[in-house]
Amino acid sequence: MQECTNKRKSFLESQYTLQSNTKQLDDDCNSPDLANDRTSVSSKVTTWFRRVGAKICGPKCTNLLIGMLIGSLVGGIALAATLTMMLTPGPVTTSTTCTTSTSTTSTTPTTTTTTTTTTTTTTTTTTTTTTTTTTSTTTTTATTTATTTTTTMTTTALGPQSCTAGSPTMLLNLYNPGSFSYTYYSYSYTPTTQQATIMIELQQDPSSIYIDAVSVVDVSSQQLVTNGDFETGSLAPWQHGTVSGGTVSSGCGYSGSYCYSDAIVGQTDNIHQTFATVPGSTVTISFYLQNNSAGSVIIARVCIYPY
Repeated sequence: MQECTNKRKSFLESQYTLQSNTKQLDDDCNSPDLANDRTSVSSKVTTWFRRVGAKICGPKCTNLLIGMLIGSLVGGIALAATLTMMLTPGPVTTSTTCTTSTSTTSTTPTTTTTTTTTTTTTTTTTTTTTTTTTTSTTTTTATTTATTTTTTMTTTALGPQSCTAGSPTMLLNLYNPGSFSYTYYSYSYTPTTQQATIMIELQQDPSSIYIDAVSVVDVSSQQLVTNGDFETGSLAPWQHGTVSGGTVSSGCGYSGSYCYSDAIVGQTDNIHQTFATVPGSTVTISFYLQNNSAGSVIIARVCIYPY
């Protein structure tokens, strides 16, 4: 009976001590010095746990309680940091795509394309002689090579129908000359565009007038017009204007068989051809002209239109 009384007395004393220590801890935590001295509070909390631990379970578990307290604090801080990172919104990236639409308008002039094919045949003869003591043998081999050259010429239809329309460069302008045989004319022209058109305008009342050997060459002596001597027997790639009274005729050429002849009465016709040029690079234009007789109206004009 006395032993039970002693145990009860010991338990009540421990309860009283625990309540006293708890009140002391509350007073310490509410101290105005807490804001300025966190180290002191931490030390007091640790001391309090040591006292409580010593009263409840003895010195053996005091350190265990302090470790659990520190672990709880560290775990709480880590959990708070993790939640903060998870709940913090990340940066928002906005992507904008810009589409550009381009509209292209192409303007193509009216053109005429003429293809001329020229075939050149070359024959090569090889002679081989073999001689023995009693026999002499000669072998002749003929080899024929055919070369085909195709030239494509594109011409642009001309708007003006006379050298007096628009603003051409006038090379020749004859009006009512007397009769004369084939006469050579030559001019220099410096183009300002990448194309130019040569126009020949003729009228002879009541007889005829001829033109032949029309040539346009650049500084490298390259011929820029096609069929300038009319030796194909046709007008192409030259083009007629609205009046087409002139023709390619035989037996009237300056150096060949053909020429261009105008024999229409009462009208002036023209032929023209467009050729490629290099702006600023001078070309030489030449031709032969013949007027067969005097007449009431004789016109001979040659001009260049830039394109």
